[in-house]
Amino acid sequence: MSSSRLFVLGLAAPLLLTGTLAGCGFQPLYGRNAAEYGGTVPDQLAQVRIEPVGDRAGVLLRNHLHDRMAPRGPADVYRYELEITLSNSSQSTILRKDATATRANLTLSASFRLKTLDTKRPVVLVSGSSQSVVSYDILDAQFATVISEKNAQDRAIREISNDIVNRLALYFSHPTIDRATSVPDLP
Repeated sequence: MSSSRLFVLGLAAPLLLTGTLAGCGFQPLYGRNAAEYGGTVPDQLAQVRIEPVGDRAGVLLRNHLHDRMAPRGPADVYRYELEITLSNSSQSTILRKDATATRANLTLSASFRLKTLDTKRPVVLVSGSSQSVVSYDILDAQFATVISEKNAQDRAIREISNDIVNRLALYFSHPTIDRATSVPDLP
């Protein structure tokens, strides 16, 4: 095949792909055509008030969520509230002959609930859970082990934060799906 034909095919392929995606109803998640649902996905995400979570891991998770959901600062009016419960555990995975651990897995789990603020009886719009398992080294130097564990915790928090934001963005892109239920208390 000549180079001119390859050049033409290289230009035509993206156009054909774009036309195919438009024909199947594809819409970008963060697109500007969500006005019928109360605003764009970034606008909706910025209107979520995130409840305090607790310890160091909870503060870091809340900060990551704020950075992802409201990069331009908090909204003037909040319409939603996000409640999160966080738990973690650590398990030794690699042992030496003398039964001392050299590697561990940190499991961080989060349960979340997005509910409305504008009603007398709050309604849960979406709920779910997210889990991240990350590994870290247990070293002979105690300080190095503490740093390694904190780094693993930061990676797990970032993964959970991204997962929660993606799930909320997906909900806000198609909120007409009936998922709303009355609010039971979180454990």
